[in-house]
Amino acid sequence: MAGAYIDLGNIYKQLSEYDKSLRYQMASDSLYQKVNSEYNRLAPLANIGTVYTAQGDYKKGLEYYQKSYEIMKKAGDYNENFGIIHSLIGESYFYLNDFVQADKWLRDALTVFDKVGAPRPKTEALSMIGRLKIEEKKFAEAARFLNEGAKAAKEKSLKVDYLANINLLGQLEVLQKNYSKARPLLEETIKTSREMNKYNTLWESLYWLGILYKENKQLPQSRDYLKESVAVIEKIRNKVTGGEEARKLFSSDKNILKVYEALVDVLLQLGETELAMSYLQKNNEDNLKAKFKNLDVKFEDSNKSKIVEQERNMKARLDGIELQIANEKALPSDQQNKERIKNLEGTKTIAEGDYLKFVNQQVNVRPELTKYFNNSVQPVEFRREKKNIPEDMALLSYLPGENQLYIFIATRDTVIAKIVNVGREQLGRNVSAMLNVTRNQMGTFTKLDLTHEARYRHELVYDLKQKDKAMVPFEEMYQYLIAPAASEIADKKRLGIIATGVLNYIPFQMLGKTLANGEFNLLANQFAVFYVSSVNILRLADAERNMKIIAFGNPDKTLPSTEREVAEIKKLYPSSSVFLREQATEDRVKTAGEDFTVMHFATHGNLDYEDFTQSFLTMAGGNDANSDGKLTLEELWGMDVMNHLDIVVLSACQTAVTKGSAESSPVSPASGFLQNGVKSVVATLWKVDDEATSLLMTEFYKNMRTMATLDALREAQVTLSRNPKYQHPYYWAGAILLGDWR
Repeated sequence: MAGAYIDLGNIYKQLSEYDKSLRYQMASDSLYQKVNSEYNRLAPLANIGTVYTAQGDYKKGLEYYQKSYEIMKKAGDYNENFGIIHSLIGESYFYLNDFVQADKWLRDALTVFDKVGAPRPKTEALSMIGRLKIEEKKFAEAARFLNEGAKAAKEKSLKVDYLANINLLGQLEVLQKNYSKARPLLEETIKTSREMNKYNTLWESLYWLGILYKENKQLPQSRDYLKESVAVIEKIRNKVTGGEEARKLFSSDKNILKVYEALVDVLLQLGETELAMSYLQKNNEDNLKAKFKNLDVKFEDSNKSKIVEQERNMKARLDGIELQIANEKALPSDQQNKERIKNLEGTKTIAEGDYLKFVNQQVNVRPELTKYFNNSVQPVEFRREKKNIPEDMALLSYLPGENQLYIFIATRDTVIAKIVNVGREQLGRNVSAMLNVTRNQMGTFTKLDLTHEARYRHELVYDLKQKDKAMVPFEEMYQYLIAPAASEIADKKRLGIIATGVLNYIPFQMLGKTLANGEFNLLANQFAVFYVSSVNILRLADAERNMKIIAFGNPDKTLPSTEREVAEIKKLYPSSSVFLREQATEDRVKTAGEDFTVMHFATHGNLDYEDFTQSFLTMAGGNDANSDGKLTLEELWGMDVMNHLDIVVLSACQTAVTKGSAESSPVSPASGFLQNGVKSVVATLWKVDDEATSLLMTEFYKNMRTMATLDALREAQVTLSRNPKYQHPYYWAGAILLGDWR
């Protein structure tokens, strides 16, 4: 029975059904524990480690590898598997950036493989330690390991391992600017990877050949290789099976960002500014889509669940056929079954046709399901979109690179790009400083004043003048993010911000410049600012507003002012449905009628920008067994009412800034509501005392009777800032509008 559980767990892992895989592996381990069969535990424990690492959780994976290692060590095992567990531990330390431990365990693995005579896993370990030495910039050592690995793999006809080693050798030569040596290595990797459908070596070799041509000023060739690298990355990203490939690629989002950054840079040098912005847009949308793929959305409509499951199964079948072809082609030429390869390729063609037909049919009927499918987001021709930008608006899109910041300024008439010499690490430090100053209510901020907006916009400031240390990060970020575009946007009244990465954590309204009269002037005084995750928002048609509100307040009885907040909404809009305290249940949210156009949550919540599965809203528990008081995004986004809502307001949530922020690309979960059909979302970037939030929201809803959504929120913030008690931006700047500004 335990062995059967292991086999089932391995099957589900191959299908990327990680929760099911873990359940079966852990059930196997539990059975072995019950019968005191300690030695047999090493297999399920190691398998549990591989499931966690396939999901990018190398810390948890390492924990289970270590348990398996201890059992093998105690039993006195000294065989190929003992070497493999060493190698897995070393690889985990590598991805956890502990290079000292990675080096130790990988060298120990090589020693074991030599002693027991295991050439295949040895060549894999040689490529891993070669990659480690490249990261450490110990190029001579890297060359020694990789050449040994390539030689051994070639002699043993281990094609996959040979590719892994020569791919890294090509990268190594580019880094040392030995271009004539690098080119044939990378070209061989690309040719063989294409033949074998080995995407993990293909994307990387295409990228490094693109970098080679970029450094040699052969920009058209560089562009073509980098574009193909992006296309291959999307193939990996959209696989249902073979999760390890994707997780190793995406263990740090820097792997993806470096490809997009290089492509954007090359396109700008070629003068293809609109296409560069299109690729930045593609990166943002694909990043959001990747977050969605981790969710197990609970659809109210069972037909939607069946469609998503059917799409997944069809894609898994297609991935499985590709894997069979790749495995067959990985064999030495004289051992390949040519007839089987031909039949599999014919089957793949038919399966691809069936899959695309199914997806296109479903998207036509249920466009809201697109984000749950595994098809790629194509670069949007921004030329078609910019005509929808209003005359008084500019869109600012940002890509923080390793050493440079790329800013795209789009108006109805033009798209231009600016490059600023600041890297994402410095931007990250400034973001942290801004948040620290704000949350501790430091700095000298004056109340908002919109009486001289145009004059403030037209006074261009390109230098730092602040003497107050608390204000310096706000001024520096203005110089990085706004000043380069200041002359182009001086005649605009509204700014749509398309932020990337760590820039999602700050309200741009708090950036500022020191005017000639010495006043520190916030961007909120100069522009009405809102946020979008996609230029698709420009396609929304103007519609007559119908404020049919359902509101939930103080479900856990810890936010008394939210009851006044919700009561004020009821006064302003008597037809509203209001639920307070124990009445504000999950079930009432889930059963909300489709005639509501506004859903308001005055409740605690947690918005995790890196792991959407950890995001939730606190609600009152109900009689339903599934009502645990946490309304997750998986539950919210499966609700049919989401497709009918104009506005969702999250008035008391806090943003979860996790430790991995520097290594990843955070995305606001609030933007997920937009992907689910909601037109606008008002969310908070940090938790503010409930009295201030209550006053802000009351003013917002008053203004909504006569103003556009963006203006209603901005004027509410102006009003709150005039209250001496709440003048500091801590109380009002955290509330932001995402999506439709109208």
